[in-house]
Amino acid sequence: MNKCDQFPTKLELKLLMKQADKDQNGVITIDEFVDFMNTPKRCQYSSEELLEQFRLFDKDKDGFITREEMISIVTEFGLGG
Repeated sequence: MNKCDQFPTKLELKLLMKQADKDQNGVITIDEFVDFMNTPKRCQYSSEELLEQFRLFDKDKDGFITREEMISIVTEFGLGG
């Protein structure tokens, strides 16, 4: 997101989770992540770049981005705004 010059607040991240988590099961899969990031309003990335970004969020490497992992990355990069 930072590469797209986006610096979301906590509220924006909550909204992002709600929008990206299509099946509302509390996690973002790689498919949901790619679909969300490839919408016309966002930066266009290659599949490799998206996978790299997804892995940054997916701390435990289980193939899902949980709410806790999203909070962790926000804290790590000081994006809490």
